[in-house]
Amino acid sequence: MRRFSTLALLLAVAALAAACGNSTAIRARFRIFSDTISVFALTGSPPTYPAAINTPTAQVVRADGSFSFDIAIDIDAQGRALVYPLRLVATTFGNARSVGVQKLAVPFDTMLLAPTTGYDTTAATVVASGEGFLVRAASDYCALDLNKIVYSKFVVDSVNAATRMVHLRTVVDPNCGFRSFAPGIPPR
Repeated sequence: MRRFSTLALLLAVAALAAACGNSTAIRARFRIFSDTISVFALTGSPPTYPAAINTPTAQVVRADGSFSFDIAIDIDAQGRALVYPLRLVATTFGNARSVGVQKLAVPFDTMLLAPTTGYDTTAATVVASGEGFLVRAASDYCALDLNKIVYSKFVVDSVNAATRMVHLRTVVDPNCGFRSFAPGIPPR
């Protein structure tokens, strides 16, 4: 008889939780944000110039030994941007955080939810002016969160080979584990 009452109690609690919604679900705390940034090319620019991006903050930073970046940017001979995940720049220094890049298959403004698969952590991604790409980065900013991934999307506005600069627009979901690019605080 006791086993039956325990089972009935558990079923009642489960039904109540389902009716009220998941009160233990992780909620987003930050608004999706967008920015316009300019970054120097990894090669052909002085080493003190910022040639990398910390994606959770959309900050342009130096590609140096602090490895406080997720992607580094370069320019190829055809005037296209080359996007290098952290691992390609930091491989000789041990196990770098996982950062993957994938080219956008749809227009930048229509990508409202980042996919969870398809990111390349082992090769540079070639992106021409007007094309976009996604970044999936394991972030130090998520040290206390269960899901340590931050998603962002970028579009190359222009590449200037003469000044060795790439101009980009970005949208970032700074909420660890959330994949939304829709304005506001993401619901999931």
